[in-house]
Amino acid sequence: MRIPVFHCSTQAESRSLRLAEAAHHKLKLLDAAGRLIDLREKSLPLADAKQAATSPEIRAVQGSIQRGPAVVLAIPVKGHDISAAARNLIEATGDVWKDKIVALALSGKSRTGYMAGASVVTSLLFEHRCLIVPRYVYASSDDFSRGGVIGGELDERVNELCALTVHLAKHIDLSRPVDKKKQRVRRTV
Repeated sequence: MRIPVFHCSTQAESRSLRLAEAAHHKLKLLDAAGRLIDLREKSLPLADAKQAATSPEIRAVQGSIQRGPAVVLAIPVKGHDISAAARNLIEATGDVWKDKIVALALSGKSRTGYMAGASVVTSLLFEHRCLIVPRYVYASSDDFSRGGVIGGELDERVNELCALTVHLAKHIDLSRPVDKKKQRVRRTV
């Protein structure tokens, strides 16, 4: 199993990069690491259906998403919203998100930005039918030691996020149709 990790910042120095690296390392230890894809190194076009369909960068990223049962997104938070690079990644790659398990690791300056993930969760959940890993990580600048090193409680939260993501990916296949004969739903009016 290969789970890609996306670093969704375009900034030279970013705490979300530290989260992406930590998640990638944890996934390696769980024998589930795909590639660490740093959006600073990609020139993804803006979410435009015509351009996205012909862009080799978009097709390569779509392939990384399609190959794995799950995806980890490490996203910076600015002004109580996720980065434009993360939003563009999801919009430009389109339907490849359908039925994916998605884990989120967000990093913001203050502790008050923890709800910034709600907008991306809503989009992934309702538009793409993703299963969102319920233990998402939000880290403020206080959670990092000097030099941006991850340790202590934050390291444990990233570990839990990755372990749960792998567990869900091993046990849930969202692409398989549900057997309607096994479902027993009572209709009430």
